[in-house]
Order: sequence, then structure tokens, then C-alpha cells
Amino acid sequence: MQYRELIDVTDKGKRVDLYLLEHLPKLVENKYLDMLSRSFLSKAVVECVQVNGDRVKKGKRLNIGDEVTFDPRVITEMIDQSILQKNYIVPEHVPLNIIEEADDWLVIHKPKGVVVHPGVGNWEGTLANSIKGYLERKGEYDKSVDRAGVVHRFDKGVSGLMIIAKTRSMQVYLVKQFEAHNVVKVYRAKVEPMKSGMELMRSKESYSEAMESFKLNSYGATEEWIKVEGYIGRDVGNRRRMKLISSPRGGYKYSLTYIKPLSDGTILIKIETGRMHQIRATLKSLNLVIVGDTMYGASSGQNHNELELEEVLLGLNLPQLGFRVWTV
Repeated sequence: MQYRELIDVTDKGKRVDLYLLEHLPKLVENKYLDMLSRSFLSKAVVECVQVNGDRVKKGKRLNIGDEVTFDPRVITEMIDQSILQKNYIVPEHVPLNIIEEADDWLVIHKPKGVVVHPGVGNWEGTLANSIKGYLERKGEYDKSVDRAGVVHRFDKGVSGLMIIAKTRSMQVYLVKQFEAHNVVKVYRAKVEPMKSGMELMRSKESYSEAMESFKLNSYGATEEWIKVEGYIGRDVGNRRRMKLISSPRGGYKYSLTYIKPLSDGTILIKIETGRMHQIRATLKSLNLVIVGDTMYGASSGQNHNELELEEVLLGLNLPQLGFRVWTV
């Protein structure tokens, strides 16, 4: 809805950008107005504001009887985009489940239902908000890091171990480790077998036994693990989902996953590549779906906020410390 106002003596002689700044708080429901810069206001005036039906520059001074019009919704969207581009994160004081902490990194356990980092329209209640709040309280927040130090991410419904960088140099190092696939990641999932997927569930080894044998094998998959490789890309039948296919195709990327069924009906999953929805798409190709996963289930719907999927092991090399492993 367009906002319109006729200028009276109160606003006579005001510059358009200053007029806009004074009026936005009562017209735009956005708590980040205090971060607006002059350059942002200049852009907003040029793109959104009209005076007597004409586009104007930020220095335009208003006269009695001038009609000012603009759409508050458009400016709200511009504010959201500006925040996203500036990597702006609001610090929040929400307790973190910290597994281990050092001078330049910390390992935490992310709960289900929590978004990892902010995005347009979702600026609060994320893991990054909590991390920034925690480190600022300690006086250890490095403003030069991106996304409060996040170097890898989970879907909102997934829980598990994450390593967070506390310094820019550590963040650069960790990002390179993940990009080079030098990180060991093992997940545990509770699944609903669909059709032939039931055959995959037969196993006698318990979770603790499987994890111990995995450790004894230097955290590598043995012949007891099921190797699933192929190519992952957008599912043409549902663009919100990914799909694993056996042969190369344009837009699809190579994917390698190892799966180990356990005696309690859960499965361990070791991913060697980091593709979007790799675990969920791989399981779908085997006629398995994670409990709570309505997106990849038989009756696909919205993405569920709580999946029975957890990263239970994270391992990687750290400077001066060598190979470190954390487990749940």
C-alpha cells in the first residue's frame, strides 16, 4: 500500500532523505532501522520516493503542499537485503551446548529446529545469533569473521556437532578443509523403510560396536558399509528437492555416501561429498526416508523442523593439534 502525505509547515524545508528517516519508524515494522546509513537512504529515495509524482534526489527540499509517496513494503525489502549483504547479525543471549572450546574455535551441538544463520525475513533465533551473543559477552567476538564464524551448515531440522571459527584466520582454514573434503562426518538416522528399503535394515551390530570398529579402522568405511554413489541435482518433479541419479547429467554433481545399518533399526551415514540434501536424496534413492522428513516422504509437503537425523561424529585436522574427533 502506498503511503501518501501532503507536506505542511512541520516538514517545510526538510531534505527528502531526512523526512524519510523520521517517518519510517512509524510506517515500517523493522527493528533494524537504526543501522540505516546515508547511502542507503539515498538509494531508497532514488528508487522508492516520489514528490508530486516525480522521482527526486536525496537533497530535494520539501515545500508546503508537496505530495510525498512511497511504498513501505518495498523499503522493508530493501532493508532486509541490505542487512543480508552487510552480514549483520543481532547478538542474542541463548545458551549454547558447547562440547569443547579453544582460543580460535569451539565445537557445539546444534539442536533440532534451529536455523544455522540469518537470512531474509529470518534475522533472529538462529545459531549464529547465539554464537555472536556468547562471544561478545566474553569479549572474544571477531568482527572480521563471516556469519559469526559458521563454516558448515545443517538444515533446520537436523541436529549434531558443528565446529565454529572464533577468528578470521581459523575460519579461512576450516572452510578450506570442508571444501577439500578433509573432514570426517558421520550421521545417525532413524528411518522409515519404504518397499525394498526394508532389506537394508538387516544388521546385528549395535551403535556402540559400529562406532568402535569405525574408530579402529581410522575412521574409514570398511566393506561392511554400503557404498552409494551417483550424481545429485534438482528433482524436476519437485524443485525443492534434490535427486540422486546413476549417470552424469548437466547440473548434477558427483556424490559419494556410505551407509551402515544397525541392529536397532537406525543407520549410520558417512558422507564423502557435501551436496545439498545429500543424505536425504541418497536415502530416497534406496526407498528410505528419515522419520519426520515430510519433504522426501511418500506424501511430500513442507520441510519439517525436526528430523531424526543427527551428526554424531566430526573429525578434522587442526593446526598444532593434529587430527581431532568429537562424538555424541
